[in-house]
Amino acid sequence: SYVFFKMAPNESGTSGVNGYKLIDGVSLACDRNVFPYGMPGFFSTQVPKNANSKSFIQVSRFGICHDTGSAIVGNHFDVFW
Repeated sequence: SYVFFKMAPNESGTSGVNGYKLIDGVSLACDRNVFPYGMPGFFSTQVPKNANSKSFIQVSRFGICHDTGSAIVGNHFDVFW
């Protein structure tokens, strides 16, 4: 799925629904009924080496629940890139 953000004048970066500034590769969108804001979550995935790459690298790290969304339901979360 895709998430679209609108540009906000005089603001630096994108903020989650609770006002926290979202951090690439760290901020997570979570179901508030399962994960409270500020809770860490561990994820492991593959990401492209760069914008034009067809090869991937493994990324495993902790993120922090900073956001939510209507499509984020249950025991999973989305990573903000």
